[in-house]
Amino acid sequence: MKLAFEEQRQAGYESGSQKARVLTEAWAASQAFCPNCGAERLTKFQNNRPVADFYCTGCNEEFELKSQKASFGSRIADGAIDHTQKSAPKVPAAMSTFSIAVT
Repeated sequence: MKLAFEEQRQAGYESGSQKARVLTEAWAASQAFCPNCGAERLTKFQNNRPVADFYCTGCNEEFELKSQKASFGSRIADGAIDHTQKSAPKVPAAMSTFSIAVT
């Protein structure tokens, strides 16, 4: 597993958040493996899909990638999950989040 980012991918982006998103999405698509079943690669969902960003073709586990320029604190934003609903949000049973901070 390669633990470094391909820095040239962030060229053309001004915002630290955009740079973090571009770097981490590219890294996860090429380097992340499934922590549930051990499959070597995760598959990226199409862009702008609510809740999940990647999935495993081996076990169907879905993952949401959270990235930001600064270090993560004790809480990570929920992304597309709406907690204002009166009932529990409908999130896939097999849903995990992995987080990467770009410094």
